[in-house]
Amino acid sequence: SSPSRTGSLSRFQLRGIAGLLHTTAHFRAAMPSSRKCAVPSNSLTLSAPYRAESDPEERYAAAGMAAFGDATARLEALNRLTVAINATLDLPRILRALERECRPLIDFERISFALLERRAPGQVRVYHSERGAGDAVVYAPLRGTIAQVVRTRRSVIRTEIDPASLDLTDPTDAAFLRLGLQSLVCLPLETESELIGTLNVSAQPRAHFGEADLPMLQQIAAQLALAIDKARLLGEERRRAERMRLLNDVAQAVASSLDT
Repeated sequence: SSPSRTGSLSRFQLRGIAGLLHTTAHFRAAMPSSRKCAVPSNSLTLSAPYRAESDPEERYAAAGMAAFGDATARLEALNRLTVAINATLDLPRILRALERECRPLIDFERISFALLERRAPGQVRVYHSERGAGDAVVYAPLRGTIAQVVRTRRSVIRTEIDPASLDLTDPTDAAFLRLGLQSLVCLPLETESELIGTLNVSAQPRAHFGEADLPMLQQIAAQLALAIDKARLLGEERRRAERMRLLNDVAQAVASSLDT
């Protein structure tokens, strides 16, 4: 299956899974009782003539096996992504891990996350990575699609980007023009207590993303929000500890000077 189609299993695939289970049960029921224990239910192997039969159940079974394999591969890739983005507290490194581990899951040209600036309302700090161009951090106004997602806390898919709607003074908009990006999906990044920003994935072809892509992207956004929140909290704790250490050093130095 194409890496850009990451949604839920189709009705045909679900029927295929049901067919696979039905076929397995039917096959085991037809076996002599003396042999049933020798064939685990999760390791059924069909002979070539049996697979070649035109019975619809066999087609559904084949679709079910393919669906299982595809779902397993996506789950493993998502697990690798989760481990990678939680392996560091450095936001640029989180971005690089995100870009690398998202490649097997979805096809894109540019990926970024925009974080709300607590000390500068109306501004976002955008960590972005472009294919073949590395990663960077820019500051941009909170506007357009990102502002809409922040306001509504709902994902937005843009199947076509109108160049006339872009502002060249906005670094994010300028990247869309420079790279010829025509499609965008923007998802909220939410922790248990607040919305911290958005995950933004874009590509050059029009209508590149659709509703079928949202389930996987929402899982990625959920894991990313947790990783960023953890990095922020632990980073703040470390800075607080460092300030306390410096204050303690100063206090000791002052006390020592008074004793002499």
